[in-house]
Amino acid sequence: MATTHRKNTLQTLHLNPEPQQRLPHAPLLPTAYIFPAVGMAALLTHARAISDEAFVVAAEALSQMTTPTELETGRLFPAFDHIRAISKVLAARVAEHMVATGDGGKPEQCGQWEEYVAQNMWTA
Repeated sequence: MATTHRKNTLQTLHLNPEPQQRLPHAPLLPTAYIFPAVGMAALLTHARAISDEAFVVAAEALSQMTTPTELETGRLFPAFDHIRAISKVLAARVAEHMVATGDGGKPEQCGQWEEYVAQNMWTA
């Protein structure tokens, strides 16, 4: 009886009107992708400020990293199993943005941002 009630409730709320339709799968904390990358970029660029646009840059970069296969399975974000690789790319994009807007500077020893971020990432 509880299963039938739950199914009817989902259909009533239009969360899953068709049994074959898949609900989007979103991690509980998508900010786990964004905030560490923005923080890393701010540290590496010695940012004087962190603008709202820095978070938008990270979010847009993240949205482009979900593969078609992941989207087909209902994922909105890439698999968390690849968080280090994802963070590296996001931090690099945000660092580039911070330098371009004058919120931060590019360290002398920095060649390519993704490489520089990887060299400065914490390892166990």
